[in-house]
Amino acid sequence: MINNTKKIAEIQLNKHRLEGPTSKLSILEVAQLMDMIRTSDQMKQSGHSHSIFHSIAYN
Repeated sequence: MINNTKKIAEIQLNKHRLEGPTSKLSILEVAQLMDMIRTSDQMKQSGHSHSIFHSIAYN
């Protein structure tokens, strides 16, 4: 589930990057996407076991 969240966030950020100033994402939404990616990377490195409730908190 974390892999899916990270993949979706990366796709949205890449789309935002390509659209440039015409992107509909706000700076806060971009920051949230970047935080999701960083958090998933940290969880993978620490071997943290995750539950469905942890990912719901990010929604």
